Amino acid sequence: MRVKLNGSIVVLGPSDLIGQGGEASVYAKDGVALKLYHPATDRGSKRTLQLRFDKLRAFPADLPDRVLAPRALVTDLRGQPLGFAMRRVLGAKELFVSRLQPKETLTLFLGLYELLQRVHEKRVVVGDLNDGNVLVDDTGAYLIDADSMQFGSFPCLVAHEKTLAPELYGVDLEAGPSFTTGTDWYAFSVLLFSKVFGVHPFGGVHKQVKTLLRRIEAGHSVLRPDVRVPKSTLPFELLPDPLLDYFSRTFERKERTPPARSLLAAELSACARCGLEHARAACPACRRLGVLSARPAMRHRGRCLARVLFETRGSIVAAESAGGLRYLYREGARLFREDRRPLALAATESDQASVYSLGHAETWVASRDTAHLVGSNRIRRTLSIDQALGVPLFGGEGGHGAFVYDGWLEGADLPRRLGQVVPAEARIFAGHQLGYGFYRVGRLTHHFLFSLQQGGFLNLPLPPIAGRVRSVRATFDGTDVLVEIAAVVAGRSVHRIALVDRHARVVASHEGAPEDSPLLRHAGRIALFGRRLLVPTDDGLLLARAEQGLDQFVEGRVFTETEPFVSERHDLYPGPSGSVYVATEHELMQLELQKEGV
Repeated sequence: MRVKLNGSIVVLGPSDLIGQGGEASVYAKDGVALKLYHPATDRGSKRTLQLRFDKLRAFPADLPDRVLAPRALVTDLRGQPLGFAMRRVLGAKELFVSRLQPKETLTLFLGLYELLQRVHEKRVVVGDLNDGNVLVDDTGAYLIDADSMQFGSFPCLVAHEKTLAPELYGVDLEAGPSFTTGTDWYAFSVLLFSKVFGVHPFGGVHKQVKTLLRRIEAGHSVLRPDVRVPKSTLPFELLPDPLLDYFSRTFERKERTPPARSLLAAELSACARCGLEHARAACPACRRLGVLSARPAMRHRGRCLARVLFETRGSIVAAESAGGLRYLYREGARLFREDRRPLALAATESDQASVYSLGHAETWVASRDTAHLVGSNRIRRTLSIDQALGVPLFGGEGGHGAFVYDGWLEGADLPRRLGQVVPAEARIFAGHQLGYGFYRVGRLTHHFLFSLQQGGFLNLPLPPIAGRVRSVRATFDGTDVLVEIAAVVAGRSVHRIALVDRHARVVASHEGAPEDSPLLRHAGRIALFGRRLLVPTDDGLLLARAEQGLDQFVEGRVFTETEPFVSERHDLYPGPSGSVYVATEHELMQLELQKEGV
């Protein structure tokens, strides 16, 4: 693609793509990011696109440097506008991708607080302030997608339902400026609360007010005792009372003011026993649990036998169960395998976008544009690979794998080209025999299956992926693959799961909002046992079945005996004889339902 920027011709290819959503694609070229809107397809979208270009021409030029604002129009060779250029920040991640302790979160949001105040001083309102529009690096926060911001007579046309203030529900955002500085502070508070505690302020479960949106409208937050929150939620009492009171006034009494700056500068200290950072005289987590004693490695609850297989003060990075339980963990600056063999690769050389394949004696570590086959004493092999939106195009398990280089999918073990992939926005996953992948260009998505032993692709009849992809996972069991995709479409979270056989036939599928079903809410953490699925919930393991011929999943019983040992944030892997492995950040456990199994 050839475009013009500041009078010069710029050539853009698939390898330059760094981001894609429902309205535009973002490319990187020569240190600059170029956001190009998708072509209009009807009269309404043409009108909206024209309004966007009028807004770009009038965009304020003096916003803070940490707002990645439009700097110049990008046009086609005839001078017709296509989008705009903006500053590019290298190494920044989306807000909820970065792992932060409570004190780090408060420090980050203190910087975002000051940035938001400076934006408001310029008579600009962010409007669509959501987790995808905040990037984070070691120096602080940045605001992106600035072209949607509201100023003068130009409205903000988009909003994410989880951060949209309830007073704007049902408002026609195209009719004129609707957002205020107050609605920005509401969204700020939602993001801060969610990042500190790990739950949306209107998340959890309530018996009468069942959906998140209805609880937002009713002002019925998780601070109330009749709302059940996920087990993984940190204690609300870790923050000082004045900050909790601010949250209560914002969410329940619908006040729309910024917090006092001093609240975000609250002093937190780490508990010597459990490590939780808090602002109290006594640790709220330890007080909740009472006097802690050593936990046995083997515990029973009814028919459920739970064995703790591994614990670490570091973090579990990856786990697999095909061919026996294998795992990789990080302690300090080193990576270790399950037999405590260190990898000849520093932990700093892998990150949260890295992909792993755990062989018996060697480990594939793919990060950015390189894949290393690593032993305990040296790196045995290195491959150059393509990456898509910062994700390495590599997939594998059991020490086997497949990768994309120069647009070709190849086997990591056998040097054989399996097919061509457009490395614009793509993902690759591979089991022992079967692989799944997709690539997306604009609004077109190509899903496919492949074999590591044979060349060629089988086209997979799954619907196109709309909006911005948040996560993708594929797991394999014999000749089937379970595909789990989470995306954001027009400000709404949409999840999809599909079970596909080796002939590219869809056995069962389900799509909708995460709150519609436990299968969708916990997409990305499900264990596959043939045509059966085990899903982690706070009530215990949920069994579901793929009903071929009905093209649907049927939810079955919840194994309540497993409730003390699992939560909705845990990852599951199939174990031997119907058992299941449960992985947390610091622990691996094996659950077995005696006599009946699962």
